[in-house]
Amino acid sequence: MKPRTVSKLACATLAGMTIMATASDERMTVPVSFGRGLDTAQPGNTVNHAVLPQDIKVAQGGVVHFLVAGFHQLVVYRDGTQVRDIAVPSEGLFVNDDLNVRYKGIVPAGGPLATPATTSPSNAVNRLESISFTEPGTYLVICNVRQHFIDGMHATVQVLPRNN
Repeated sequence: MKPRTVSKLACATLAGMTIMATASDERMTVPVSFGRGLDTAQPGNTVNHAVLPQDIKVAQGGVVHFLVAGFHQLVVYRDGTQVRDIAVPSEGLFVNDDLNVRYKGIVPAGGPLATPATTSPSNAVNRLESISFTEPGTYLVICNVRQHFIDGMHATVQVLPRNN
């Protein structure tokens, strides 16, 4: 091979590796299923109590788009909060542990940000809640519905520092 061809091939390979690393390690937008879908949201069916994937990675400054399906409430805790840190009440519909909360999502039985309850339209249908993560760290995400959290409906968002 000619030196010029080898040089071009090396540059193309390096560029491809850089693009692959950026795509896998520094995604700026990440879609996440928060519930498996309204087709699984039946009484007694715990299969809908899931976050997919449970280990989420996004680049610093990126956005995670939570595709909420059904009667769920998204809560994001500050960096370093762990599942064991969440105080779960012995009864009631919601966890409502507001210590270290970074974002508390739309209440599924009411309107956004504590507005009165509504059934038309209901917040318990498919919706999108997009959260921006500007600081590196590991953030706990839970479903605030008590039984869903007990069933394991939680995940972590790892925010990776951007390469300059």
